[in-house]
Amino acid sequence: MQTLSIDDKVKIPEGVIFQKVGDETVFLNLGTGIYFGLDPVGSRIWDLLVEKGILQSVFETMKEEYEVASEELKQDILHLVQELQTKKLIEVIP
Repeated sequence: MQTLSIDDKVKIPEGVIFQKVGDETVFLNLGTGIYFGLDPVGSRIWDLLVEKGILQSVFETMKEEYEVASEELKQDILHLVQELQTKKLIEVIP
């Protein structure tokens, strides 16, 4: 698996469905059967990934919305994207 960068782009692979449930998001990869859920902050990151597709744009929006150190936010975003990528719920495009 490649090293992630805040400059990477992402896309949702075919066969991945997701649904908002309250302020959380649940996913299902129809091909692998993997089921996964995100808390409200993770769901916000997901919404921005779907909307913007570029990690840097997600970072900039989240930085405006939350009071958090830049490096901590960047690492949190990259960690979540890596977890989603590992579960085949998202594809990273360098």
